[in-house]
Formats: sequence, structure tokens, C-alpha cells
Amino acid sequence: MRFKNSSKSEIAGWLGIERSTISRNLDLLAQLGYVRAAETSATGRTTRVVVTDAGHQALADAQPAWERAQAWISAAVDEDAVDALDRWLTVLELAPRPR
Repeated sequence: MRFKNSSKSEIAGWLGIERSTISRNLDLLAQLGYVRAAETSATGRTTRVVVTDAGHQALADAQPAWERAQAWISAAVDEDAVDALDRWLTVLELAPRPR
């Protein structure tokens, strides 16, 4: 898994969202038991997180719904639109992000 033992900043970078946003979301996921702190730096400024067994199970449980949603949107829009959206998302993913 990509997020295995990753810092909040690394995860925020991969997802393209603000670190404060990922911190709030990870705090909620930790309360639910889906992630936990693996280690904290000596300064306390960097915490690495891991997905728990419960988190892996939640992902597995969500997979069928995700696949249904993907199938629904693919059927709801023209194939050319899906291709265009994929291209746009690829361009956005590759674009440098402002810091």
C-alpha cells in the first residue's frame, strides 16, 4: 500500500491536498481505528501513520461500492467525456503544485 508508514505531509502531497486537511482527516480515521501513529519525530512535528487491520477491512468493504460508482459514471456519460476527464486528471496530476 502506498501510504504504509507515511508522514502526513507525504500523504497530503500524494493526494494534492493541504496538510491541515489531511491532518483533520487522519485524526478522524484514527478515532475510528482505521489508522494509527507509527512513530513521531523527536521534535513532535512529524508523525508517520499506518493503516490498521480495521482500516484495510474498511477499504475492502468499500471496494464494491467504489466499483459500482465507477461503472455508473462510465455509463452515465459519453465515452469521449470519460477519456477527456482521464486526460484532464492526468494533466492535473502531473502539473507542479504551488507551495
